[in-house]
Amino acid sequence: MKRLSVLGLLLMLLSCSRSNELCHCIEESEALNTLSNELLYADEVSPEQQDELMRLRKHIDSLCAPFQNIGTEELYKMRNECIDQELLDMQK
Repeated sequence: MKRLSVLGLLLMLLSCSRSNELCHCIEESEALNTLSNELLYADEVSPEQQDELMRLRKHIDSLCAPFQNIGTEELYKMRNECIDQELLDMQK
């Protein structure tokens, strides 16, 4: 019985960790979208800005890679956990 409880706790912690990774993936993706929009409407784009955009894209590709083969339903569930956590953090 103790082993079952420990196993359940471990699975719950792994689920939270995985959800937090998705939350981080979403946050970084939003940062990329913001930067992309800024550069899209900029009169000129410096080489440093282009480098930053490429660096951020590579970072997001590696950060979000574990979630590419997850089903839509599970991704929505995990995304909603991120939203719930964000709302809780805002209330503090």
